[in-house]
Amino acid sequence: MGFAKGLGATALALALFACGGDDSGPPRTGDGGNGGGGGGTPTPSPTPTPVSYTKFADLTGTQTFSTTCAGQQFDGGSSFLVGGTPFGEGATIVSDRSGPSYDITSDGTGLPPFSVSFTQADRDTSRSFESYNRVSANNFTERFVTFPPAVNSVELEYTRFGQVIAETSGGFVNLFCAYGVPTELSDVPATTKSYSQSRFYGTVTIIENAGSGPASSYSISSSTATASANPTTGEVRITMDLKGRLNTPSGPSTVVTDLGTFTGVDTIDGTVQRFGGTLVDQRNFVSGTFGGWFFGPQGGTLASSFTINSRRDDDSDLVVSAVVFLR
Repeated sequence: MGFAKGLGATALALALFACGGDDSGPPRTGDGGNGGGGGGTPTPSPTPTPVSYTKFADLTGTQTFSTTCAGQQFDGGSSFLVGGTPFGEGATIVSDRSGPSYDITSDGTGLPPFSVSFTQADRDTSRSFESYNRVSANNFTERFVTFPPAVNSVELEYTRFGQVIAETSGGFVNLFCAYGVPTELSDVPATTKSYSQSRFYGTVTIIENAGSGPASSYSISSSTATASANPTTGEVRITMDLKGRLNTPSGPSTVVTDLGTFTGVDTIDGTVQRFGGTLVDQRNFVSGTFGGWFFGPQGGTLASSFTINSRRDDDSDLVVSAVVFLR
């Protein structure tokens, strides 16, 4: 999306095809080029042709989706945070929408390498959403669930949430991802875009005694986030106010625990469909990474994956891997 720093019409036209090889994006109308002139008299550039988008539910054929993912790798009894990298790095989803089927692979950029495929034969039809599982040659059950995220009870039309559990060479990985119909680099809003409604999916763990003591799991659903994207300066800013409810055998507690506020800022130049960088806490200490992109017309939706590993005031460690959708 062209939240670009001082981009003119020519730069935007060149940037239009910056995300080569990804056919998941919406069809384009017009070539966006400059008209030719004659007799030495320059011809003014035409008004850019509006970009046309196809809603995710209306996509047909085989689509290749870039993703932004965050999660944990489990290897030899140990676990590690992975992901929180920019959109288009790590995992790719190729989906034949006639099934649908899903081929999910990681190139090892920010995520461990893996490859897993799901067809309708693997689908759990007892679920109201798409849910798949298959048993690998090593007798490990790999899983994939996907559905349209709902923000304030409104389903997002151009993006999807996906969770994949896949076998790796040394163990397995559990990822939370966003993918869908990305905003084109040429589709620049006229003014700063603000996002105030959010929905989180992921895991939160608090580990006592500086990460060496007992661990407790928390629901992340009470968290909120805001974001902005400035088309003049290229600045993308996201602020997350994380809150958790302790997971108990009977479900999440009604007590909401403040987990801290984290902010990420990046300045993009409009040549690639991605943003990302480091997250800092309220003390301005680096606490994790984030990365993502925009989806639908004029960046109507922003999605970002992120990881956090932060020491709290009580000497416990906050460990988070999640994805957030904003509108």
